[in-house]
Amino acid sequence: MDLSSRVGGYAALAVLALSAVGLVRGVLRNLRERRDQRRLDQTGLTTIGQVVRVEPMSREENGAAGHPVQVAFSDQAGQERQFRDASGLGGYVVRAGNQVTVRYSPTDPELVRVTELHGPGGRYQPEPDRRTPPVVPGVLALAAVVLAGIAVAGYQLDLIDLPSWQSPPADELVPAGFGLIGLGILTVIGGLAIRRLATRRPRAPAVGVVTDVWPERVNTGRGSSVVHPITVHFATADGREVHARYRVAGNRRFAVHQRVRVRYDPAYPPDFDVLELRYAVWLLWLIPTLIGAVFLAIGGGWLLSQLG
Repeated sequence: MDLSSRVGGYAALAVLALSAVGLVRGVLRNLRERRDQRRLDQTGLTTIGQVVRVEPMSREENGAAGHPVQVAFSDQAGQERQFRDASGLGGYVVRAGNQVTVRYSPTDPELVRVTELHGPGGRYQPEPDRRTPPVVPGVLALAAVVLAGIAVAGYQLDLIDLPSWQSPPADELVPAGFGLIGLGILTVIGGLAIRRLATRRPRAPAVGVVTDVWPERVNTGRGSSVVHPITVHFATADGREVHARYRVAGNRRFAVHQRVRVRYDPAYPPDFDVLELRYAVWLLWLIPTLIGAVFLAIGGGWLLSQLG
């Protein structure tokens, strides 16, 4: 084999290896977060704190998920402590002077979080799912990269001088890998859809206001396109306020201060829909479903040919 072919083989494997390392780090980070939150739930103490400062929303720090805040509280020894919460509090709006419930570790000053906000209608959690960061999608993504690596290795093994008996046939590994990746994608999408439908409650209407809009370039697989994420502020019927980035972005460009129609979950208002971007939500589910179906069809076709 010539030098350029060898370099191509090594480069493909190197890219996949770096991707696998990045995914492993992400999965391990999520596992550490789960461990820390579980430890805080088991050994942490709760007290009442007070918001002392509310910072402007930041796209760079938390993706415009909400306003970072500075919170002060007294620990069990009577010592005054402060910490900065950059999570965005789920998108809820709080103001300086508002009370919050804080859970903190008596032994680890870095392990502290806001567990409840005190506002209209009583107390409510800022982020109900915060203690269970997603691990399964990361594991499946890692499995997809590993399978792709096996496929590329099977195709390139003869380019890196490995014994021929170690070279699995690429015409078997590639379609099988596509099928497994497609099955994984559809499994994740199906699980998320079932969970979404099982937990979805009747929605309440509200009028929101677009507070920020900016362009973002996204990879479409055939190049790139520009979408325009937005942040929306609205108030619920019971007086709670939400100000956060909408979870999907479309190619429609809104204007700052433009009014939009909102439908929110009364039990958790940060779970809201912008009706003007309903098409983008459907695309968010449709595109990965089609990709998974195509991949699974490739693998299924290969399996049927083997059985025939």
